[in-house]
Amino acid sequence: MAQRPRAVPLPFSRQNRSLELVDKPHGQVRLTGRHFELCRVDRERGRELFRAWFLEQAKLHISPRVTTLAKAMGIGFKRVSVRELKYSWGSCTPGGTLTFNWRLVQAPAVVMDYVIVHELAHILEPNHSGEFWNILAVHAPTGSRARQWLQQNGSRLEW
Repeated sequence: MAQRPRAVPLPFSRQNRSLELVDKPHGQVRLTGRHFELCRVDRERGRELFRAWFLEQAKLHISPRVTTLAKAMGIGFKRVSVRELKYSWGSCTPGGTLTFNWRLVQAPAVVMDYVIVHELAHILEPNHSGEFWNILAVHAPTGSRARQWLQQNGSRLEW
């Protein structure tokens, strides 16, 4: 019996998931139980298919979370965008448009929430003043742990 190669864990929704190569379905990534499935014939396109899958999941998870946290903070915003950002986890325009890196969906929920609250706080305070950090301390009390997690693990999400 052939020995299976050691799998690199793929983080999603607070858990590391393994990858299994299957015979079908072709052209898509599926999450079933505790692992991802990718068709063997799609191995060469795996990176592309996973990026598309994670982007879709990020859109499904991040936007509703922004709405919930904004309501809890008493803040309005104009629009939420989720896309690939090369050098940041999120941004906020002066007009209230929030943009988030799709890779956040791979991080623990507390980290994703911290980034969302960070960007929402910029609607109230556009710079990183003392007032900004006070807003963050109130609405994201575990922010220092989330920042530390991003510093230590964020590069793992940059595949």
